[in-house]
Amino acid sequence: MIKLESLTLEALRGATKSFELKFEKNKPICIIYGENGSGKSTVCDALDILANGVLGSLLNKGLSSTTRYWHSTNRDPADVQIKLASSGETWTAQIVRGKVVTYPPDSRPRVAILRRHQIWDLLAKPPGAKYEALRPFIAIEAIDNSETTLRKLLTSTKKELQIAVARVGENLIALEDLHKQAGSTDSSVLEWARAEAQGDPKHQDKSISVIQNFSRLQQSLDSRLSDLESATTKLAAQRKVLDIYEQELASSIQNFSSSGE
Repeated sequence: MIKLESLTLEALRGATKSFELKFEKNKPICIIYGENGSGKSTVCDALDILANGVLGSLLNKGLSSTTRYWHSTNRDPADVQIKLASSGETWTAQIVRGKVVTYPPDSRPRVAILRRHQIWDLLAKPPGAKYEALRPFIAIEAIDNSETTLRKLLTSTKKELQIAVARVGENLIALEDLHKQAGSTDSSVLEWARAEAQGDPKHQDKSISVIQNFSRLQQSLDSRLSDLESATTKLAAQRKVLDIYEQELASSIQNFSSSGE
């Protein structure tokens, strides 16, 4: 797993001087706190620019263009430098002719920022909308992928089951026709078929072929039913995991709402 090591800023917003933020090693969470105007938003803005090419804190503020406000006072846009170092790779970003240029360009880190105004909007949303709004911030890709795979497997298994059932039905009809042609009335179709299968094969090639085909289809049907049951069980288990995540998310939202009051 790649871990962040440091973030270096130059001439970006509140970073009027060169600034380096070092991340503590072997810690999965980093908390940055400080008084108003101490530069917390500048750190978020730097990550936003580096990863997404935008400065989210200035969006929806009635500004036709925000890039002219990105650099520090008495500095030029070309002076802006952002560098994010990790254990596996280092990314840099600067402003060239009003656009963000990131290097390397094809492997930007993934960054999602939940702004204060988004949090307030989130509190007013219904539960379902809250989950969708927070979805980018929750690492459930593996669950989503598993659920998608299970849904595809379930759909595929149902189609195979329908085909198998149709073929079994066709063979049962063929057996019933042979049963009628033989004029047998003292046994069921399957009992008659089993008895006929034990007779002289030289005179019963067609019947044996039909019965063997029926047996293969019956086995295929049983296998598809087993696959369907297994896929349904796996899907139910994944949904339980998803329910747990949703409950934890709802609890977190409730706790945040209570602390805000």
